[in-house]
Amino acid sequence: MLYKFLLPFIYALTFAIIELVFYRIKYGYYHTTLEQFILSFVFSPFMIQINRTYNNNVLFVLLYPILFWLFEIVGGNTLLYFFDTNNAWTYESPYNAFNNMIRLDYYFYFMFLGIIFNYIDFLIENYI
Repeated sequence: MLYKFLLPFIYALTFAIIELVFYRIKYGYYHTTLEQFILSFVFSPFMIQINRTYNNNVLFVLLYPILFWLFEIVGGNTLLYFFDTNNAWTYESPYNAFNNMIRLDYYFYFMFLGIIFNYIDFLIENYI
């Protein structure tokens, strides 16, 4: 039971830390949101299940950006539906799509997140 809570929590926390560092390096300041943490926590079990069902690390990492964009579209629209705003993320770039909810030029960044996600999943599955 603890395991089913622990992996999504660690995933969401890791993503928040990565985002803080990414923003610091790319834009010069730290940034993340509680909404993004909560959505990462809620949606990560789906990504975990997809990863473990197909058990193909290379394919998962290559497709992770698409899964992540789906997460952003569904999560962003969920926030818009319930709260009339998406405080979790809003992209401003010429490469945006779906009402600024996804950023297509982040494909390789999201592949890197897929690698980290796989590694965290492996560590927790084998050592906890």
